[in-house]
Amino acid sequence: MDRTGWIIVIACALGLFWWWDGAQKFAAQERERLAAEELAAEDGGGGDDTPVADGEGGGETGDAPPADPEVESVERVEATLSTEKVDWIFSNAGAGIQRAVLKEHELQHEDDAPAEAGASDWKVELNRYAEMPIGTLSRGNGEFEELVYDLVSEEAGMIQFR
Repeated sequence: MDRTGWIIVIACALGLFWWWDGAQKFAAQERERLAAEELAAEDGGGGDDTPVADGEGGGETGDAPPADPEVESVERVEATLSTEKVDWIFSNAGAGIQRAVLKEHELQHEDDAPAEAGASDWKVELNRYAEMPIGTLSRGNGEFEELVYDLVSEEAGMIQFR
């Protein structure tokens, strides 16, 4: 190996060590931050005097609003858009794809089918056990906006929510 190859190998090794050190420091900071949050939660949330860096969401502006009781009581409406290969089932909760049933794919084991399995239950169904539809607006992982839309029209080849 020539001199250029050795320089590249040494530079990569130094970069790896530099990255590892930074990752260790970041992990330590995260552990300290989580411990401080748990301590503040145990004290009743009175940790307003704890300094929070920008973007960490410690203030009232970053907190999620309480769930609207009106949203929880609204009945979910589903509309189906069928193609040759897939049945797309949309929901008014978030106006997203609640489920997608793949018509050309069947479950391989009877253990995968529900107990009250009919002919359609043997098809592969995407997003079957999900709480919210695909494409629903969210504020982060698992923090959905819980918007409810009205089904305006359901025609052949088109579904419209507003």
